[in-house]
Amino acid sequence: MYLNRNSWLLLVISFFVVVTGGVTWLTNSYSDWTLECPHGKVIKTLVSTFVGNKDRQWNFTCSDTAPRVNLTDCEWSGYINEFRTHLYFQCPNDGVISGVSTYFDSNQSDRRFKFLCCSPGDYVSHACVYTPVMNFNTMLLNVRVPDNWYLRGFNADYQYKLSAYDRLYYFNLCRLDRILPPPECVENTSGKNITEYNTTVNGI
Repeated sequence: MYLNRNSWLLLVISFFVVVTGGVTWLTNSYSDWTLECPHGKVIKTLVSTFVGNKDRQWNFTCSDTAPRVNLTDCEWSGYINEFRTHLYFQCPNDGVISGVSTYFDSNQSDRRFKFLCCSPGDYVSHACVYTPVMNFNTMLLNVRVPDNWYLRGFNADYQYKLSAYDRLYYFNLCRLDRILPPPECVENTSGKNITEYNTTVNGI
């Protein structure tokens, strides 16, 4: 689902941080790159600025997962998008994103992306939401995933506007929680009906 206006206002402070001058970028524009979090960590922030009229440079930071969430079975997807087409990706099987890899084609003035997804073990993703579009064409992208949320989906609409080739980015965020096992079954040997028996067991 998409965040409604009220829900988004509750999270907006967590998403935007101030960027100052003198930033050292992890990637170069017009080049191929791969950014992968250390084992057991997930992407926490994404910052990107537009360069020239065709491409972006990026910074990512990673963070630990919540206690007891152990990431396993990390696997790269194939390239998700074709050039100059919409990019829509969500990790399968409750996975969360721990890396991004991409290459640039100067003839297409665009990139193709693939993603590293890691399984959260016996945790499942839920309460997932889509952010609004997080940047304007050729403008700064600056995203921080709120605490206790995880980046599960990465989306980008291709846009050509005012002689600039860019993408508008938005993201799918989820919470992770463990599914509790069902309560142990108790054999009914009392002769009471089930409703009466359960009431007695629960002490109500």
